[in-house]
Amino acid sequence: MEIGAGTVLKEQFPDGTKDQFNAAQLHFHAPSEHSVDGTLYPMEMHIVHTHEEFAASRFSVIGVFFEVGDEENEYIASLDFANATEAGNPLMDVNLGSFLGGLDMSKYWHYDGSFTTPPCTEGVKWWVLREPVKITQAQLDEFTAHGWGNINYEAGEGNNRIVQPLNDRTLYYRDSSSNAMALAIGGAALSLLALF
Repeated sequence: MEIGAGTVLKEQFPDGTKDQFNAAQLHFHAPSEHSVDGTLYPMEMHIVHTHEEFAASRFSVIGVFFEVGDEENEYIASLDFANATEAGNPLMDVNLGSFLGGLDMSKYWHYDGSFTTPPCTEGVKWWVLREPVKITQAQLDEFTAHGWGNINYEAGEGNNRIVQPLNDRTLYYRDSSSNAMALAIGGAALSLLALF
């Protein structure tokens, strides 16, 4: 799904440098492509951003986990998964800004990686939010019914890439309540798609 112009992501990296990226598109994986303490979430959304000057080689992606709850998620409902097809689903009333404004962005993991689908382009700054968003089982089923995911998420079967080892990548964890960026060692560890 393409995103309209004007949505900008301003970032500060662990080394103190800053940059900004423009939102380009978003998509979903079921189950999640990242795991926390070895557990996959039922669904993960990736909001892909491109660099204004280096659009073909520098990217930033925000990863948002989804878990099943009792209350329907208005944003997911606005995406109308039930009527989506391989050809797409033109949407007129989707408010990504409102959705992002409701997310807990105080805790997240950050690492340098690549895209998870071929050609697995490098140069991606990943930001994976720790706090999951709730969706209903019916909303998850609407997505997975198209074959884009699989409710057997513990087996890692769906439209996700199987979790890969960290290898030599550095994983950072940020909790803004402590206002510190640290290496993610111990506690909840994010498993990465390091070789995607």
